[in-house]
Amino acid sequence: MAKPEVAAVVNLHREGESAVPSLVSAWRAVDQAQRAGIEAELMVVIDDPDEATVTVANRWSERWAARIVPIHVQDLGAARNAAVRAAQAEWIAFLDGDDLWGESWLATAFRRATSAPSDDRVEVWHPEVNVMFGAAQSLLHHIESTHSGFSAARLRLFNAWTALSFARRSTYVATPYPRNRLRDGFGYEDWSWNLEVLRRGGTHRVAPGTVHAIRRAPTTPSPDNTNLLAQSRTALRSPYPSTTNDPVALPGETTEVSELTPTDPQLPPQYLQRPVQLSDSIYADLRHLVAIEAEIAMTVAGLGQPTTLPQNDNLHVTASQRALEEIDVLASDAPSSIAELLQRAELIHNLPPDEQHRVVIETIRGGRFSSSAIDDSTLIESAIEAYPQAKELL
Repeated sequence: MAKPEVAAVVNLHREGESAVPSLVSAWRAVDQAQRAGIEAELMVVIDDPDEATVTVANRWSERWAARIVPIHVQDLGAARNAAVRAAQAEWIAFLDGDDLWGESWLATAFRRATSAPSDDRVEVWHPEVNVMFGAAQSLLHHIESTHSGFSAARLRLFNAWTALSFARRSTYVATPYPRNRLRDGFGYEDWSWNLEVLRRGGTHRVAPGTVHAIRRAPTTPSPDNTNLLAQSRTALRSPYPSTTNDPVALPGETTEVSELTPTDPQLPPQYLQRPVQLSDSIYADLRHLVAIEAEIAMTVAGLGQPTTLPQNDNLHVTASQRALEEIDVLASDAPSSIAELLQRAELIHNLPPDEQHRVVIETIRGGRFSSSAIDDSTLIESAIEAYPQAKELL
């Protein structure tokens, strides 16, 4: 094969036989890309694996001529960075060992990414829809960072895009993934990376008609401590400090503060929970995915008709988002302390305690205040008690 244009990277750790559906979906996506005339290479990166995972990787690599890259970094972010160093292609796509790509993903993302004029702009591509299956069922609709409904406040509270991205190799070189620091209380290296791309002037884009399947693992850590998502959820549950030690400043303005509830008909249509209607290409890929991993059927059952399956679609307004937007607006008046700012804010006082903590932490993360401005406040004391890692953000 000529020098690959796309490196399709599957990151494995200790998944064993459960990695087979992911590998099959990756091979099918690579095969479809190759049939479309795209030089695509399947890379399987195995980080500190157990014997069962090595056996699976070797068996399937022999069948599909995949390139095996063994590493021992014991960290998912560092493993992705190692894959970038090993890749020879101009474009890289990542797949975690418990998730699946739709068949059309690589070909569609490549066509979209290469159809724009060649310049220095940094673009990271994501699928239109993610089917969440496993411990919880829902749909996640990705949103472009340039979309009128995109809110910087929401991104500070929730990760808008999954880790299964597609971008130029140079983008991953310029913005490497941070290592997990779970013992220090920080998790979600992909959320941090998504923020860092924006901070550096990049954009997050969506390839229409594409779908991924994301396995939702139990939220409690596994006995062997290998469930990184569960470990991250016991950490700060928000991005790391910026890798440049600067406050994460997102482009654009936040959306207008709304006093309406997320189901109020007066809200703009993009903010409402709404029936799901997916494109024919997504339905076709979903049929293939269900054939690979039957458990996905629990999520997509009934999607042939409009349905109100729970959607975490990055578009509807949440109460905590509106509270943070209100604080962002009030902060422009330069109050002397966070305590004063929180006293003037109204919406935060209607939130449950855990959401109050998140909003306070993200207010601290905003970088407008020094440690000397963190004075006595019940909300502040409660938030820092819940997230002692916040002291590092000051």
